[in-house]
Amino acid sequence: MVLIPGHELMDEAAMSRALIRISHEIVEHNDGLENVAIIGIQKRGVPLAMRLRKLLEEIEGIKVPMGILDITFYRDDLSMLSAHPVVNGTDIPFDVNGKKIILVDDVLYTGRTTRAAIENIFDMGRPANIQLAILIDMGTDIIIMRHNQSGAPHFIAPYLKASVVNAGDGMNEHPTQALLDMLTMYERFDTFEGKNIAICGDIYHSRVVRSNAIGLKKLGANVSVYGPKTMMPVGIENMGVRIADSVADCIKDADAVMGLRVQLERQQKSLFPSIAEYAKFYAITPEMLALAKPDAFLMHPGPCNHGVELPTAVYDCDQSVINEQVTNGVAVRMAVLYLLMARRNNL
Repeated sequence: MVLIPGHELMDEAAMSRALIRISHEIVEHNDGLENVAIIGIQKRGVPLAMRLRKLLEEIEGIKVPMGILDITFYRDDLSMLSAHPVVNGTDIPFDVNGKKIILVDDVLYTGRTTRAAIENIFDMGRPANIQLAILIDMGTDIIIMRHNQSGAPHFIAPYLKASVVNAGDGMNEHPTQALLDMLTMYERFDTFEGKNIAICGDIYHSRVVRSNAIGLKKLGANVSVYGPKTMMPVGIENMGVRIADSVADCIKDADAVMGLRVQLERQQKSLFPSIAEYAKFYAITPEMLALAKPDAFLMHPGPCNHGVELPTAVYDCDQSVINEQVTNGVAVRMAVLYLLMARRNNL
């Protein structure tokens, strides 16, 4: 759908018919209105939510809780707004935990507002699910979602017609990063079968290591991981990886070595005594890298804490392919978008 200035997309009669249809779909989809609550997104979603609540109450004869949500401070373009953005206020007079939330807005286009609203709601609690009630769908095909809660893209995907690309969810996975990592390796390997991949660093907080472990094991590679015991997730070996005894043990005879960033922003408590101690005992130094195979190469998902997980001399060494990873990231993500659009258009 193309917006034409001054062109009326939907008149009052069409709007009423759409809201009546949506209200019946909500009742049918949820087998009634038990545990259902409505949240209207400021501003234009609020009057629609009020009309929708009235229709639902007329259909089922029961009261439906309703809230109002302002997403201003959850927008990813907040810095591009005025110095003093207008905040219309949030009023959610009920506990969202366990509720079936009907999120109401007027138009779905880029998905930016929807993503911000979902993130806002997740900060309030854990609803049973979130369903979108949109008056006009401008034809959004793909929503790229990065969220601080593990599983958020999987949570919302069943309720959208658009494809959802996981751009990193909490400490769970980062699929496209793993794809670009594997492309970088593929450019140097004749096969992944039997190749030894060493991954060192903050294993606990890394979504990259989880996605890489899944992908690399499927391709036949051997994956070894190492980091401080306080940063090693329980059960990581169940993903088919080997937990090494030291940095040296992890890297020895590796075909590829990957360092992981120490993610201080995700730590709720100190997991090691100091940065200096981490660098001394867990960094990939030139001496450690020399234990890998002669033709091994160095990777890092970035951004790197120079002098912590990698000395700058190692980051910039001849074996480093970190800049190539960045380049491949553009190609891989373009390919993901192309393949999703091709599938949606039956190409």
